[in-house]
Amino acid sequence: MDTFHIKKTAAFLSAAVFALQALAFTPAVFAQETMPDTACTDAMLREDPERFRFSYAGPFAQTSPDVDTLIHDSRFDDCIRLDVIDVSHHQDNIDWEQVAAYGIDEAIIRIGFRGYGETGNIVEDKKFRQNLEGAYAAGIQVGVYFYTQALNAEEAIEEADFVLNTLGEMQDCEITCPVYIDIEDVEGDTGRLDAMMYSPYEHTEICRAFCSVIEAGGYQAGIYTNKYWLENKLYADELAQDYNIWLAHYTTQTNYSGDYTMWQYSKNGYIPGIPIDVDRDVCYSRRADYMANGLTLATAGETVKPVLFGDGTFYYYTSDASVATVAYDGTITATGTGDAFITAVSSNGSSDSIEITVGKSTHISLDYPTLLFTETGVSEYIDFNAPTEYALTSSDPDVFTVDSNGLVETTGYGNAELILEDMFGNIITCTVVVPQSAPDTGDCNLDGFVNAGDASNILCYAAGSGSGSSISLTNSHQAVYDYNGDGVIDSSDAAELLTFSARAGAGF
Repeated sequence: MDTFHIKKTAAFLSAAVFALQALAFTPAVFAQETMPDTACTDAMLREDPERFRFSYAGPFAQTSPDVDTLIHDSRFDDCIRLDVIDVSHHQDNIDWEQVAAYGIDEAIIRIGFRGYGETGNIVEDKKFRQNLEGAYAAGIQVGVYFYTQALNAEEAIEEADFVLNTLGEMQDCEITCPVYIDIEDVEGDTGRLDAMMYSPYEHTEICRAFCSVIEAGGYQAGIYTNKYWLENKLYADELAQDYNIWLAHYTTQTNYSGDYTMWQYSKNGYIPGIPIDVDRDVCYSRRADYMANGLTLATAGETVKPVLFGDGTFYYYTSDASVATVAYDGTITATGTGDAFITAVSSNGSSDSIEITVGKSTHISLDYPTLLFTETGVSEYIDFNAPTEYALTSSDPDVFTVDSNGLVETTGYGNAELILEDMFGNIITCTVVVPQSAPDTGDCNLDGFVNAGDASNILCYAAGSGSGSSISLTNSHQAVYDYNGDGVIDSSDAAELLTFSARAGAGF
C-alpha cells in the first residue's frame, strides 16, 4: 500500500518574521470582516474605483479567449499551461463546483487590501474566507494576493504580517500557489502610493519587504503588476531572480521580454459559476523531474535526498514502506532490503519516480584481473557486482563481445579490455586474452614462465569463484588454471605451481 507524505504550509510566524516586524514603527489598523459595507466607502478604506469595476457576465458577453487560443512565448514550450482565475468580493457569490467542472486549475484569491486614502487602513476582503474554503473544497489549487498601498518597507511588513496571521487562521486550506503583493497605479484617482512619485528603487524595496516576510512564513512569494510597471517602475529583473512575477498585459500575445511565471491576459472573462466578469490568467509550470533514474542505499537507516526539479508544491509517496520511506521534504530513508519506487507529485499535475535499491552492493567489482580464453567462438559468464544502473562493454568487439548479463563471447584473437561502469561514472576493467596458441599448463598470465605471477592469478580466480567450486571455464582454460588436474581451482593448484617454480628455479 502506498504511503503518502504531504508538505504542510507553515502555521506560525518564523523568527525571521518577528525580527522584521520589530522594524515597524506604525501599528497596522485592521478593518474587521464584519464591518458594514458602507464603511468601505470611507476615504480611509477606498479601493481602486476603476480596476475593481466589473459588469455582470454571461455566456454571450464573453470577450476573453481561453488559454489554448493564446500565442505563448517559445520559452514556455516545455511547461504545463494551467488555467487560472483571480477573484475578490467583487465577483459576488461563486459556485466553485461549477468553476472546477469548467476546468480551472488554480484560483488566486484576494485576501485583503490597504485603502488608498490618507490613513490607509488594512481591510480583509469580505469574501476571502468563503472563496478560499469553496475553491479548496472543489479541488482547485489556491493562492492569495494582497492589494498594497504601502508607502515604505515598514508598511509592507505590516501587510505581510496581516496576510500570515489571516492564513494562520485558515490552516484547513493548504496554500500551494504563491502569495502575491499587488502593486499598481490607482485607476481613476490618485492613491497614497501614487502621490509619492517613488523611484523604481523605492517601489522595489516595498515589494522585497513584503515578499521576504511571506517567504520567512513558509510560503512562496510573488509580485503582481502590469507590463508598464515592470518595465518602468520596478527593478523587475532583480525581483524575478528571487520571486514569482505575475504579469498583467491584456492581449493574446504579450511582448514583455522579462521573466514571469503567470500572465493575466484578460479581465473580462466568463466562467460558469461566476456571475461577474473575472480575470483570466495562464500559469507556466515546469514538470516534476528527478535528475537520477535510480539510487542505491547500503543499509537500513541510510538517507538520501535526490535532486528534483519542477514547479508547484510537491507531495511524495513510496511504493513499499518496508524498503524505503519518504519525508515531506523529499528525504528518503532506507528501512529494509529490496526495491521501491519513490514518486514526487507536483500540485501542477505532473509527477516523476525514482527507483531506490536497498541492501545491494553500492560498489562495482569484477572477480578477475585477467580472463584467459584459448580459442575463439566460445562463451563464458563472468561474475560482477554493480548497482541498479551499469554498463558492460568491450573495448574491441573483434576480440570479444559482452552482454548486460555478463556473457562474454570470443570473436577473434588478441587482447581487449572488459569495462564495467556504474551510474556515477566509476569504472573497473579486466583484460580478456585470446591467444592464437594454447599456453602451457600453469602459465596463466601468458608470459612464457610458470612462476609466482601465475600462482597469484590462480588464487584470485579461486577467491572470486569460491575455493573448491566446480570449474565453469572452457576446457582449454580449465587446463591452464587447474594445475593439478583435480577438477577444481583452489589454493592447492597455486601451492603445487609454486613448488614446481621453486624447483625449476633451483635447477630442477
